[in-house]
Amino acid sequence: GIFAYTVTMYTSTLSGAVALGRIPNTGTASFGGGMYAAYVNIVDSTISGNRAGHDLSDSQPGYDTGGGIFTNFGGSIRSSTIDNNYSYGFGGGVSAFNGVINIANSTVSGNTAKTRGGGGLDLRVFYGGAISNSTITANTAPAGGGILLRGRADEFELESTLVGGNTAP
Repeated sequence: GIFAYTVTMYTSTLSGAVALGRIPNTGTASFGGGMYAAYVNIVDSTISGNRAGHDLSDSQPGYDTGGGIFTNFGGSIRSSTIDNNYSYGFGGGVSAFNGVINIANSTVSGNTAKTRGGGGLDLRVFYGGAISNSTITANTAPAGGGILLRGRADEFELESTLVGGNTAP
């Protein structure tokens, strides 16, 4: 969908985009079905129905992440909806690898990470971050149905946030 250093979205919709990675002899990787950005600033927007898929005809291992959004260095998501996105690997809704990610007044719902973790959110937290006044529900993954925190989870905060109704065996 979008590949950029910094993405700022305001009252926008990003939907129906697909990333499908295939790199012969080294494995496959699709990062950010809807969006791949170093930094994001998303306000009053919807990220829905995007896919970070795996080329199943490729026998190489895959590392597919961020069905809706993949960000290298974090950013902020405010008053937005992240729903019905899919990743073959990590982060059905959002995958953040580094930096600080802050999510406020938002809904993360109905996302799927098929083979790894973080159905709604896959967050590799090393420098902090927070989710406040948000709802994370109806997401699915093998681990961390709603949220998978990796790195330094003690640097992350939840405030007035509902995390419930997610599925992880």
